[in-house]
Order: sequence, then C-alpha cells, then structure tokens
Amino acid sequence: MKKSVLFSMIAVAATAVCSCQKDNFTPSQDNAKKTHLVTLNASDPETRTSVVAVPGGYLSTWSAGDYIYLLEYNPDAEQYNEISEYQSSELQESDIVNGKASFTVELETDDPSGTTYEYIATYGPYPYYYINYWENAEDENYLYWAQRFDYTGEYIAPHMLIDLRFEEYQCPSAESFDPYADVMVSKQVETTGQLKDALTLKFARLGTIVKITLTGLQEYDGKAIMRAEFIAGQSFSKSLDILYDYKLEKYVHSEMIMPSEYGGDMPMEQTRFTVEPHDVFVKEDGTADLWMRVYSGELTDNFSIALSIEDEEHGELLLKRSVDLTTEGKTIEFNEGGMTVFSVGGWNIADIDGVYCEPVVNEAMNGFTATWEAVENAVGYDCYLSGYAGEFDENGEPEIKYEDTPLTPVDNGDGTWSVTVADGLEPMNYILHIKPVPAEGHCLIYDEYSIFEMKIGLPEVWYFYHDNFGRNGCYESVEGTDNEYIIPFSPGVVRFQNIWRYYDEAWQALKANDAWFMYSTEPLKKMHSIELYSKNDSHLNFKVYASSTPNEHTKELEGVVVETSEINVPGAYVATHKKVRYTFPEDETYQYYTICGESTGIIMTSQVTYVYYFK
Repeated sequence: MKKSVLFSMIAVAATAVCSCQKDNFTPSQDNAKKTHLVTLNASDPETRTSVVAVPGGYLSTWSAGDYIYLLEYNPDAEQYNEISEYQSSELQESDIVNGKASFTVELETDDPSGTTYEYIATYGPYPYYYINYWENAEDENYLYWAQRFDYTGEYIAPHMLIDLRFEEYQCPSAESFDPYADVMVSKQVETTGQLKDALTLKFARLGTIVKITLTGLQEYDGKAIMRAEFIAGQSFSKSLDILYDYKLEKYVHSEMIMPSEYGGDMPMEQTRFTVEPHDVFVKEDGTADLWMRVYSGELTDNFSIALSIEDEEHGELLLKRSVDLTTEGKTIEFNEGGMTVFSVGGWNIADIDGVYCEPVVNEAMNGFTATWEAVENAVGYDCYLSGYAGEFDENGEPEIKYEDTPLTPVDNGDGTWSVTVADGLEPMNYILHIKPVPAEGHCLIYDEYSIFEMKIGLPEVWYFYHDNFGRNGCYESVEGTDNEYIIPFSPGVVRFQNIWRYYDEAWQALKANDAWFMYSTEPLKKMHSIELYSKNDSHLNFKVYASSTPNEHTKELEGVVVETSEINVPGAYVATHKKVRYTFPEDETYQYYTICGESTGIIMTSQVTYVYYFK
C-alpha cells in the first residue's frame, strides 16, 4: 500500500467498501505482505451524518455504513515521501456506542525502529495528497505556502498536504446527509513506531450544516422538491477544492478560476451548491426544510435559491427567489463546523429564458447591430457593452479598455428587439451583455446576462482542425484525381493531397512522405496574414504562396517567427513551438493561398489548430 508521492498531486483510487462483519475482517495471508488490524476510535465532537433535533438545537452522530480513510505518513523514511492510504471496514450498528464509533483498519506492517509516524483520517470525499518541498524559510515554495495559509510563525518543515473536494452535487434530506456531501478531517496523531493496536481520533467538520426553511409554497402542498440550487454572491466566491494543512489545522480554497472552455481564465463571481434531496415534500403549511452543507464564511451581498418542484403538466416547475442582503441590511454567517438556520420565501415562476443573437459588425468595422427575438414574459432588456484587450492582469482579471457602457435596446415592432452602436468603436474585443427584464410575478431561469463576444476592427480567428485529415476525417474525394480530397472550411473549402494527421507524443501533426499541397478553393476576402504552428524549424520545409486563383504560385510569402515557446513533457517529449506568420500583399486580389512542399516527415504541427487571421 506504500506510495511514492513526488512533485504533483497523486489521486487516490477509491477501493470497494468492505461489507463483511468485523469478526470476519482478518489479516492477509499473503506471505509477501504482513498486515495487522488496528482500531480507530472516533471521539468528540460527535459530528457525523445523522442530524437529529434535540432540545436547544441539533445533534449529529455516526451512522452504520460509514467508513473513513486513514493516511499514514512516515516523515523519517529514507525517501521522506512514503504515504500509505487505507480504507476502514464499514461501520456496523454494534460499532457505535453513545454516538462514538470504532473503525477497523488493516495496516501493512512496516515498523522501522525509532521512526515517527503521523496519522490523519478523512471522512466524506476521497483524499488526494501531496508533499510540499522546500529547503528553508527563504525557499520560494515555503514563502508561497506561507502566503496562501497566511502563516507568519516559526519555520515548519516540509510535510504532507491533503486536497479535499466539497461535492458539487449533494443529496441531503431533512434527517440525514449524503456521506460524500460532508467533509471531515481528524486531528493529526503522532506515534513512535507504527500504530499497533488502537488510536483515538478527534474529527472536525470543514464547512457548515445549513437548514433553509422554504416558506410560501402552499399551492404546492405535497409536491416533491426534486432539485435545488443555492447560488451565493461574489462576497462568498470560493472554489469547490480545499487544501488542508494538518500541521496548522487550517484549510484554504483553490483559486476560483473559470475553465478556459467557458470563457478563459476569468475569476468566477458565484458559488453554486446544488442538492437533489431525497423524499423532501412541501408540507401542509407551505413549508419545506432544505438541508445543505456549504463552506464557512460570511455572505454579505446577495444570494438566490432555485427550486425544481414536481408538476403533473410539465414534469417539473422552476421557482426562484433572489435576496439582496445589502438592501435588507443583513448578513449570513456560516460558522465553521456548526449550523446555520434561516428561512426564504417570496417565490417567482422562473420561466424566462435568456436571449440569443448574432451581432453583425458594420462594413467600416467600427460599430455593430445585434437583433434578437422578443422573450416571452419579458417587458424589456438590460444591456451594456464592455471591451478588453485580450490580456489579463496579475489577479486574472481581463484588462478592460472600454468601460461598461449602458445601451438602450429598441422594440422593432415585428417581434424583435435590437441594439446598435453605429460607429466610433476603436479596434478591440467587445462583449455585449443582454438580460431580460421580467414581467411581474416572473423571473429569469438563470439570473445572468447573456454574453456575446465580437471583434471590431480586429482579425477574426478561424479554426482548422487536424482531425479532418486522414482516416475517418471529414473530407471528400475529388473525382478524376489521384487521391485528392477537400475539407469544408468556411467560407470555402481546402483541397489537399498526400497529407494526413499524425499524433506525435504531445502534438497533433500533419505529415507527408512525398510531394504534397494544400490550397484554398474559394477566395478568402480581406485576408491579411496566416499564422501556422511549427515544430522546431519544420516551416522551412514548405512554401506558402498567395495568388488570385486557386493553386497558383504567384507570390511566395516569407515566414516570420513571431512567437517561440518550449514544449516539455517530462520523460516523453521536448520540442520548440514556433508560430510563423505569412503576411499577404495589401492588394486584395491575393485572396487564395497555397501551402506545398516535397519533404517527408512532420511538416506542420499544432496541439489544437491552425489559426488564420483576416483583416
């Protein structure tokens, strides 16, 4: 069970839960491994899944079926990075006495004399762990760690950190918590020599138990609540991932960054907690209790709750309530390891979708018009425009060049609305934000602006995917030719011969073994330049031509390396990545390009695409 954990985080694979009785949980008979059983006693506080109402509050206790993960760390080991992970046996009713629980764990015997062992147990998510490496208090890794944890005390030697995750989808009900929706970590216990018999662990909950009493639902008496979303405002923006330091008994959140596929390295402004409750129904008095487990912290600005309630006609009905805490002069405290209780009412039917439009840039490329169909149950639209330079500051915020500017949409009288900026916009990336204004008694399904990006006065980016080449690619044969093909490529197509895709370790590549060509079959208007990715100097092995008709070698273009970077996949691949620009003449008669060569091997490479730019 020993693992060697190096510089990156190592995921711990989940093992199957043992369903056998404790009496049958026996040491392994494998002669190659010696094992022994130990008992882990969970002491106060008695925090676990069952939440039971008692005089003065609520009580949480351990439940049958629970199990924990034990991390065994030997800082005195020769390699210094030995960590073992064990899963306990499943709790039986007889293992729980007066709310306290005893778990059985089978350890792999490993007892170098005089060494120190450290033990930490986790409950809920699978633990991920890694070791920080630093040499002294001036080491940059140590300084980064100290900054993240806001630590200013005496120097602490390198040690294991635990990465845990608050599950995005939770399934608590009015009486119990999904074990994977809870996060608990024990205090560290240090022993001289490996643990042999029994150990007492004190667990603490990371996060807050929340009971939200939903009110004002009389017309939905007896209906099941199928799903709920608690959406916190920016004052409570936190990542789902938490990094726990058992030396400090403190945790921090990972940076809350939007994935690139959803907008690109931008800090997210909201934290969503989604629950799919089991057997939660609206009571006769129009109330229902929604249980959740969230982070600790303070919510000071706003939040919203969206409910999905079963409905005979539509299958489900979406209700929503948004609360502005600033106007009410209130805050909500989510106390670490404790419970927060509040109520929410005043629901609206959330039946208004966002808008959809395709902004059209004018001929002068200094303005635009956006038109969209009127949204049902909307009485108007909030609209504003912002612009950014495509770069981000040190905090990950987009570098805004054009401040948020309100725009006034107009009703066209034909079932559509539009907004126009006639001219005057400088070349930049712009974002148009549009949000319907709901009629009384209605609200948005997603209380967010619809976002539409556009480039004004800047090149457009077209994507040319390598997977279109070669076997199973999206290409068609050209009749009467010797293995020539065409690939759809808006606004025209590309015709090619003797080229196929090739996967070269970390790269996707195009490859040839004889004379080859690739050219545009239709004019690409306003072409200004092409930028191709090249592995090392492979761009020197082919030529790029501009012409007024397809596949003419009228004017050879000279490639200029505009960007160089190193690609290094440890133990597998090292290469230089070069982006090469071929600039076309200003004369717009040169609207076709041809790329050709007679070399073998890799001719062009890119991890994702070729990128073409236009005026």
